[in-house]
Amino acid sequence: MPVRAVLDTQIVVRGVLRKRRSAALQLFEMALSGDHLRGVTSLLLLDELSRVLRRKEIRKLTRPPLDDLLIARTVKQIANRFEVSPGTFRDLDRVPSDAQDNPLVEAALEAEADAIVSDDRDLLSLKVVMVAGFRPVQVYAPNTFLKRLLVDW
Repeated sequence: MPVRAVLDTQIVVRGVLRKRRSAALQLFEMALSGDHLRGVTSLLLLDELSRVLRRKEIRKLTRPPLDDLLIARTVKQIANRFEVSPGTFRDLDRVPSDAQDNPLVEAALEAEADAIVSDDRDLLSLKVVMVAGFRPVQVYAPNTFLKRLLVDW
């Protein structure tokens, strides 16, 4: 059974851009295949991904530049390959230093994911998210998660 993890938007963006071989790209590719890793997301996170990919500085990073149709197809493909949590779990305040990270925690808890993968210091400082009534969710940096995924799971 694949490990289920919420990949932070910046991890997914690096995977979409495929700029260099990295743990983020490997995890994104594994999540798309669904063999060892099942990506978990939410409608809020997919909306954030769409907004980030539409930024002028991000569009310019690909050749040809990302256009609206390609962005829409990419987001749809991710929605089809990842597990999309319903998004009914809202307004959780587990990342007080950066409230914009709370949707990742909400998606992970709602979907009962095994992990959150991010480079974000605010999230990484949590190490584990514990909320009464939910099982704990570990927070990993991409390199650490990839190593653990390949060895332990």
